[in-house]
Amino acid sequence: MKISFGSSLGPELNTQPNIFEFGRFRLDTEESRLLLDGQAIPLEPQVLKTLQVLVENSGHLCEKSWLIAQVWRDTIVEEGNLARNISVLRKALGDREHGNHFIETIPKRGYRFVAAVTANGQKHETLVWSAMAQEYSATWLVRRKRWPLIAVLVGGAFVILIASLFLRKANSGVRGVTKAALSVEFT
Repeated sequence: MKISFGSSLGPELNTQPNIFEFGRFRLDTEESRLLLDGQAIPLEPQVLKTLQVLVENSGHLCEKSWLIAQVWRDTIVEEGNLARNISVLRKALGDREHGNHFIETIPKRGYRFVAAVTANGQKHETLVWSAMAQEYSATWLVRRKRWPLIAVLVGGAFVILIASLFLRKANSGVRGVTKAALSVEFT
């Protein structure tokens, strides 16, 4: 918990946690440090910010574009920068070594921090699940609901194509026939 004296009315209480613990690690966002068993692990500021955003949103999918916007704010970067940060984090955390697993990759979408997290000594529920992340999820859901409609339209077009080919072939034998007179004699 952080107390700020920036107001003339007295100290302001910031309820945003600044200490996150997961496994043998401790992330101090106020001091910008990652500790393993009390020993500091040197990380570049953008790599540390990537970890902070993932941990603050633990258990939830963080879309790549949203993560980039959170970490690099007003700077334009490519997904490769994010992938590099994730790789550095996995190496620093010993991800997938000795049964540890911290960062899950959701192919073509983003990443999820999957380890159990405590924030300031209490079980951490997502604190920063922002409207932007929810908007991305809603957009994905809308795209996902379009698939049945697209499948029906493509299937219908296929049926029409097959039917027209079948009718064309069936009518091809009748093309040479002209009108003929039919004479019938009654006796």
